[in-house]
Amino acid sequence: MIDDEEYKRLIEDAERAIGKFILQFGSVEFGLRYMLCEVTELPLRWLQPVITHDFALLCTATETVFGEILQGSPEDQAQLKKFIKRARALNDVRVKVVHGFWYGFGFGGIIDHTSRQTLRGKDTEGMMKIMAEQTQIASELFTEIHVLSDKCQKRLGIEWGAVSQAHVERAERLGLFKWEREEP
Repeated sequence: MIDDEEYKRLIEDAERAIGKFILQFGSVEFGLRYMLCEVTELPLRWLQPVITHDFALLCTATETVFGEILQGSPEDQAQLKKFIKRARALNDVRVKVVHGFWYGFGFGGIIDHTSRQTLRGKDTEGMMKIMAEQTQIASELFTEIHVLSDKCQKRLGIEWGAVSQAHVERAERLGLFKWEREEP
């Protein structure tokens, strides 16, 4: 049995882990939205009303647009497919994290989440470890969306856009990643 101080520390650890995960998830969502805007050459003033705020639909839109642009390259198509699969899995974890009931902090965090499809609750144990892994994956996905967007822009003959440049500079300044763009 754990004492009150230990329990408080475990809850604070969970809160930090949740914050880190949500921060990285938001970066992936931000990257998807802005890179989709960049590749379609959508003016920034239309980004908010036009680009979806539903993450699953955003993945579908990215897969459709980027998939069409990257046709003819099985390697790029495979990279896109893998990216989308990982992004959707990340969203599945996000749904549990934000919509589930947390307990069992002494056991690595347990979430009771009710599925919208079955309306039945299911416990997922070890959420602290899962979130740590998914936070790392989100960081990787954030970089990958830039790589995929860059490939699309090159295929379309789009100059390195203002959105991409501002986005990358901000991300580098925040220490999210270091971007080394290949010159044509």
